[in-house]
Amino acid sequence: MLSGAWLAAAVAAALVSLGLGGVALAAVTAGAVRRQLAVQVSEVPATLRHLDEEDAVGAARPVWESYLPRPRRVSDSVVNTWVRDLAAQPPKLRVELLRSGDSLLPLLQAAGRRGLSADTRQALAALVQLPWVGAVRQMAAAESVDVFAAALGGPVSEIPAPADVAARMLQLQRPLRDWAMANALAAVLAVGDGALDRAAARLGENAALAGHLLRAPDGSVNSLNSFGLVVLQNLALRPLAVIEELRQRPVQARALREAADRLSRYLGERPGWKQAAGLAGDPGDLGPFTRILGDQHLLPGHRVELLRAGLDGFCANAREILTGPAAPRAENVRAAGAAMPGVRYAPELAALVLRAWPEPSASPGGRLFQWGPRGTWARLVFCRRL
Repeated sequence: MLSGAWLAAAVAAALVSLGLGGVALAAVTAGAVRRQLAVQVSEVPATLRHLDEEDAVGAARPVWESYLPRPRRVSDSVVNTWVRDLAAQPPKLRVELLRSGDSLLPLLQAAGRRGLSADTRQALAALVQLPWVGAVRQMAAAESVDVFAAALGGPVSEIPAPADVAARMLQLQRPLRDWAMANALAAVLAVGDGALDRAAARLGENAALAGHLLRAPDGSVNSLNSFGLVVLQNLALRPLAVIEELRQRPVQARALREAADRLSRYLGERPGWKQAAGLAGDPGDLGPFTRILGDQHLLPGHRVELLRAGLDGFCANAREILTGPAAPRAENVRAAGAAMPGVRYAPELAALVLRAWPEPSASPGGRLFQWGPRGTWARLVFCRRL
């Protein structure tokens, strides 16, 4: 009997020790997370003010709109067929999208000087005659294209997890990248022929395609929004500036370059996951976090991307690390996400993010919400990785 009492006392002492250690570790971890994010969080108000004042997409839109093809009505079923075929059967000839766009501009300039070699012209001619190059022109000219819904192939509510959304969007990006680059190379060939209007039309189609991508509420890390901005800068605006220089129109060329620079700054300055998570430390007061989600100067997909940060903000709260994410956190994030202005399918996307949050992939052993020492340890490990 005595030995049993001693054993019980030893177990109780171990649990008390572990509990006290958990409290200390939770406090230390939450403090470390807050310190790590403090500088970035302090910069968020100024960053948002600058993004709102610059309004990169809104200010750049009038610059590129004059180059867009004449819009035509296309049914959703036709658009869905285009997108499905595109994602399922990517082009056989791969054309690499160079993020800097630097390699395309010298080609355009050489074409303007009639400096393209016969071999280069022959290669370009073979490329632009491929049947899939024309498909992007039809898609670009469509009055309204819901690329996101077409790529999903079904309701957002039926998608199992955000990872499935990311995979489908990435599958679509690869052929679209090739299409946009091939269209830009068709513009090079047109410049070589002295057909500057035709070249501008090809690049305007790229701008139209990018415009469709900017409306997609794709919250993936490599989202359609970010991809669309890269296409717009490097395969539309900067090449169009070269065309305008060849036309002896320096004012238009400068406006195009300035628009591209604005978009580049937006990509580099927009708030990311860490800033958003730092604003969501208090589950009962997500006001600062909610304001980011409501800022329409941030593209739809970039705001959807930040939803998960509002959930993971528990890492800045010692109590939640110790006992588990507070119940109001998920509900407040869901409500804020569902109310995002200018974001298609906002309620469904918010529900999808919350549905995926407790999955095993989100935490060691799937114990992010578990009560007791094992759950505390799982949350400590998760938060210390941030």
